[in-house]
Amino acid sequence: MAIATPLNERTGLITLSKRNKIQGRFTKVFVGLPPFGTRNRLTPQTLVANAHRSTVTVGGTAGAGNYVVTINNSPLPNDVYAYVASASDTNLTIRDGLISLINSAGKYRADGAAGNATSATFVLSLDSAFTEPTATAPVGATLTAGTVTAGAMTAKGATSIALSYPTITRMEIGQAVTFRTADETEVLAQLTAVANVGATSLTVRPLQEEIPSGAIAEFPAYIADLTGSPITRSFTRAAAEDYNTGVVASGVIVGGESSISLPGNFAYNNAGAVTLRYAASQTLEVFVERRFDPPSINFRTGQIEWSYGVVTSASDDTPNDSFISQGFEMALNIESVVIDPIGV
Repeated sequence: MAIATPLNERTGLITLSKRNKIQGRFTKVFVGLPPFGTRNRLTPQTLVANAHRSTVTVGGTAGAGNYVVTINNSPLPNDVYAYVASASDTNLTIRDGLISLINSAGKYRADGAAGNATSATFVLSLDSAFTEPTATAPVGATLTAGTVTAGAMTAKGATSIALSYPTITRMEIGQAVTFRTADETEVLAQLTAVANVGATSLTVRPLQEEIPSGAIAEFPAYIADLTGSPITRSFTRAAAEDYNTGVVASGVIVGGESSISLPGNFAYNNAGAVTLRYAASQTLEVFVERRFDPPSINFRTGQIEWSYGVVTSASDDTPNDSFISQGFEMALNIESVVIDPIGV
C-alpha cells in the first residue's frame, strides 16, 4: 500500500492514498486559548488576511439546472465553476456545492456566510486582483456576483490585521497564529486584544514582517515541527478484598491522571509553541486537539481527540551542530472527547 506524504510539514496538509496503517508523523496537534470559564471545543476556522474578494449570492426559488460562476481571464481560459442542482436542492445546498467546487479546484478560496431559506451567500477570494465574476442560474432562481473589493498588504509594524471573513470563534489575548501564503511565506501574529465572534480584524503586537494580501492562518494554532505527541494515562482503582476468598475483587476507577508530551524542533514562526509559552507564563488553561490521518480514502477526516490542560514544563536545547529543539509537557483532564472519522 502506498503511504501518504505531507504536502506541507508546516501546515499539516497531506496527500491521501490507500493504506491500512497510520504513521505517527501524520498526527497533528492544535492548541488555542479558550474564553475564561469554558471548556467547549474551539471551532476550527481559517483566517484570511485582507484578500481581493467578491460576494456571491444564491437567491430566488431553488430549482434544478446549472448554477455557473465564471471569472474572465482573457486571453487565458476562463475559470468556470458549474454546480448541477437537482429538484431536491435548496439555496443553501447549492451554495455549499459551489463552495466545494471552487475550493477543490484550488485557485480561489470560497467561504460561506449566513443564509436562510431564500438566500445564501459566500465570499470568493484570491491573494491577487481578479475580474468581477459573472453568474447564471436556472429560470426562477438567481445567482449574483458582487464587485471585486481590492485587498491590500498588511504592513510591517502594523498592529491591526483586516480579515476577509468574520471570525466564528472568540480568540483570546496571547493567542498566536501564523499567516502563510502560497509561496510559503510565514508571518507570526499574536493578539493583544480579544477578537469576539464576528470580528473583522485582529489587534496584534507590531508585526515583524508584512502580511501579503490573502495570506491564511489556522485557529486553533498548528504546532509545526513536532516529533511526537504521546499521551500517558494512569487510573486509580478502588477494590475490596473478597470476604470468603481473601482475593481482591474487581473494583471501580475512582480517579486518574493524563498528560501529553510535545517535543519538537524550534521554528521561529511556530504559532502553537508561542501560544503554549504564553499560556505557561500566565498560568492559563489550554485547549489541545490531536488529529489523526484519515484511515483510508473512504474517510475525509481521521479520529480527533480533544481536551483541556495546563503547561507543566517547557524546555529547549541548543546543541552544537544540530537542531535546536524545544518541548512542552502538559497535564490534561483525565476525560477527553473523541470524534470518530467522518466518511466521504
